[in-house]
Amino acid sequence: IERVSVVKNSPIDSIIKGFLGEPNETIIQLHGDEDIDYCQKLKKRIPDVGLWKAFRIKNKKDLEKIKPYENFIDAILLDSWNKETYGGSGKRIKQQYLEDLSFSKPWWIAGGVSTEWVGEILKNIKPNGIDISSSVETSPGIKDLEKTKQIIQEIKLSLIHISEPTRPERIAFAVVWVKKK
Repeated sequence: IERVSVVKNSPIDSIIKGFLGEPNETIIQLHGDEDIDYCQKLKKRIPDVGLWKAFRIKNKKDLEKIKPYENFIDAILLDSWNKETYGGSGKRIKQQYLEDLSFSKPWWIAGGVSTEWVGEILKNIKPNGIDISSSVETSPGIKDLEKTKQIIQEIKLSLIHISEPTRPERIAFAVVWVKKK
């Protein structure tokens, strides 16, 4: 089990300070406007911690901006674009943007992933992972165990119905639990 620390536009030194000693997290997920230089510097300073970068997708052209990052990150997270927030909006990325994607790093889909859409994601989009947050919440940051069970059940059912040659070998699944300070 991986433990992920989600940060947004944080100074590198504050991230490093949080990872001194014995951190519980094994992955840092950058969910802000971090550029390639930032990712390169952070990866160089803490090479043993996984570095994931979230990209907010507003249109198909946004996907073209990802390739240059691939040498400096360990995984890609695609989230929907929203001018109000950097994630957790519950809005979907347009499905036509996501079909036939190929990256040199594992990639995850986030944004509007729900029991109604997860089967289609697994069958047609085929990401390496699914990041679920707001669709299993009763209110922002508060997860509903029953909704979480339902989406896990839907993932299992969907995988059963995907034919063998196209069924993913495995699918990573994350439910984001927020630690309140």
